[in-house]
Amino acid sequence: MYYLTMKGETVSVGWAVQRRELCIPKPDGPLPPEELEKLQSLTFGWAMARVLALLLDSKLSGWDIERCLGRYAIRTLRPGRSLTVVELFDGGKSYSQQERLLFAQLCPNATDPEPTPCAKLAIRIAVLFGQYSALAAETTELILPGEDLYWLCAAMLAKRMGLPAGRLIYGCAEGSEVWALLHRGQLRPDAANAEQISLALWLLLGAAEAEQFRAAREAYTLSEERVQRLREQVFCACVSRSRAEQVMRSVQQATGYTLGIAAAMGYSGYQDCRIRRGGARPVLLLQEEKP
Repeated sequence: MYYLTMKGETVSVGWAVQRRELCIPKPDGPLPPEELEKLQSLTFGWAMARVLALLLDSKLSGWDIERCLGRYAIRTLRPGRSLTVVELFDGGKSYSQQERLLFAQLCPNATDPEPTPCAKLAIRIAVLFGQYSALAAETTELILPGEDLYWLCAAMLAKRMGLPAGRLIYGCAEGSEVWALLHRGQLRPDAANAEQISLALWLLLGAAEAEQFRAAREAYTLSEERVQRLREQVFCACVSRSRAEQVMRSVQQATGYTLGIAAAMGYSGYQDCRIRRGGARPVLLLQEEKP
C-alpha cells in the first residue's frame, strides 16, 4: 500500500501516517474477492486489525485492538428490522477519544496525541470494514455521524476498496459547513474544518478543485455543475433540532432504542432521502456519542 499527496506525489505509509499533510491510500482497485470473503467471516476487532495491516502495515492483532478500546467499545445493535446502529463509544469515552487511544498504539512515537489525517482515514475505513458482514447481507444505506467529513472521505475510500455500502447520507443543521458544501457549494477557506473540506473536495471533485479552495482568500463557490456532482454522490438533508427530537421520540417508541441528537438528525436525513429518491432499504447508522 502506498499513499498519494494532493500534488500527486507517491509517499510511503510511514511518511504519510506521521505527518499532518493530507494523504489518501491508493489501493489498486477493490480488495481481492478472497480478502473480502475473509473480512466477512471475522469478528469486528480482527476485521479492523486486518484492514489496518493493509493500510498502515500495522502489526496490531484483534486482541490488541480489544485491549486498547475495550472488547465492546464498538457495538452493533439491531433495534429495528431495517435499522442497524453501530455505537462508536464505550461508556464515558466518545469515538474521538477512542480514536486517539488507537492512534497512540499505531504511532507510539507521535508527539501530538491528535491522529494525523492519514491515520484518521485508515482507522475509520477499518471501522467501516468491521461492519462488512452487516453491509454484505443486502444493499444498505450508510448514515454518517454528526458533521465530520472524515467519515464521508473514509466511506468513499472504503467503497472504492469494495465495501458494499449503498447511498451515503447526512442530516445537518442549516447553517453548518457540511450543508453549505454539499447543498449550496459555498465554502469558506477560514472554516474550522477547512482541512476536512479540502479532503472531501479532493475525493469528490478532484485534487485541482481542492487546491483552488485552499488557495482562495475569500468565500469559494462551486459551479452549479460541481454542486450537482456532489449531490449525486452524497445525500444531505437540512434537519432542525425540533425535528431531530421528534425522531428520537418516535424511534424510542417504535424500537425501545434511544438515538443521540446527531444520530437522530442523520436518521431524519435518511427519511428525506427515502421520500425524495425512493427505496426503503436497510440502513446502518453510526452513533459517535452516548445519548
